[in-house]
Amino acid sequence: MPFLAYVIIERTIAMRIRAIMLSKKHNIILFSLFVLLAISMVQARAGEVVARDSIVTQVLSLNSAVEEARRENPEILAAKRHYEAANARISQELVPEDPVVEYIYDEMRAGVPGLMGKPMRSYGISQKTPFPSKLILRSNIAAKDAKISYEGYKEKERDVIARTKIAYVEAWYIDKALGITKENQALLEQFCSSTASRYSLNKASEQDALKAQVELAKVKNSIILLDQKRQIAQAKLNMLLNRDPCADIAVDKNLDIPVVNNSLESLIDTAKKNRPKLRAFRYAVEKGRVAYLLAWNEFLPDIHIRYQQMIMDGSGDKWAGMLGMSVPIWFWTKQASGVKEMKSELDMFRAEYNMMENMAVFDVKDAYARVESYKKLVSTFETSFIPQAEQALKASLTGFESGQIDFLNLLDSQRMLLDIKVEYYKMIFDLCAGTAELEMSVGVNI
Repeated sequence: MPFLAYVIIERTIAMRIRAIMLSKKHNIILFSLFVLLAISMVQARAGEVVARDSIVTQVLSLNSAVEEARRENPEILAAKRHYEAANARISQELVPEDPVVEYIYDEMRAGVPGLMGKPMRSYGISQKTPFPSKLILRSNIAAKDAKISYEGYKEKERDVIARTKIAYVEAWYIDKALGITKENQALLEQFCSSTASRYSLNKASEQDALKAQVELAKVKNSIILLDQKRQIAQAKLNMLLNRDPCADIAVDKNLDIPVVNNSLESLIDTAKKNRPKLRAFRYAVEKGRVAYLLAWNEFLPDIHIRYQQMIMDGSGDKWAGMLGMSVPIWFWTKQASGVKEMKSELDMFRAEYNMMENMAVFDVKDAYARVESYKKLVSTFETSFIPQAEQALKASLTGFESGQIDFLNLLDSQRMLLDIKVEYYKMIFDLCAGTAELEMSVGVNI
């Protein structure tokens, strides 16, 4: 039972005793004690239910969720398979087309004078191959494509990890907000009981009693909405972990608040070196250079080799060989245009890399600014807002019992403390989400 609940119970009992000494109505004290006992039993029962649920549903830590997402997430697995497929194309580009094996049986020449009326049979093999430098360059292009796919796979992995951390902390935040709201519900129920008793003693107005009921109804409505958000957050986290979206999941109540001590300049330098998406664009520029060089190599001829063994009945075996090469006679429209095309693509890749580098720097600055702001806000809530709101509530309780303030002011103090605590955990959620996005922008864990 929270500390404030003990304070409320203690002061409510003291108020009941003073009322009895003044009014001598023993039935009221019996009724009040019964209500307080019932509330304590309900809270104890709720604790037992929570304990049983924690036994049934195993608590998932943040690190375990990240590792499970890295291992099971379908998006990561698809990106990994795409990289493996691109990597398998490297060796394919290094070899020419398959050779052609031939067998010819010719009777059409049997009636030709001088061939002795015998059919001709021949075996042959031919091979067409690009100029060797073209094969090497095409293999290099495939290798660059594989590196681009690998960096895309690592970028997708960091993206999924960041989304998993955000979804996990969101579920944690909703659980905290739900717990605070239920705590507030228990306090409001005690307020309602206290107001009802004071109203029966003509020490509270009917408006106070009705206001307490309205506030209690609002809190119950908030709990319903938070339960809905909790189910959505759990489904989102389950989806990232490749689990059943409808399965129940329990997150750890103790969350380590991330601390970022790196300077902005060091984070930007790290991002330029380690951001997978930026490295992918860097490999794209290298690929453009190799493709541009390959376009110049297209002026070189392709080679065609052929060997044929002829067997003519009665006239002995003969053989023939052929060495040919292509002649790029249309080079001014085909190969020259290809060079211009690859030069334009290379310039495009360079421009895209510069744009991506600027975007990477912006992402780091944006995430870093949000993290610094949320870090200061969390500290302000811990050192100022929450202690002040708790002191204000205690002062309102004392003033309410002494009759110096009315019940509406007491409810305002309680509502203010509730809102500040929920907002505090919202700031922690924003801080963790900003840190996850900062890690994604940088490309490494901070």
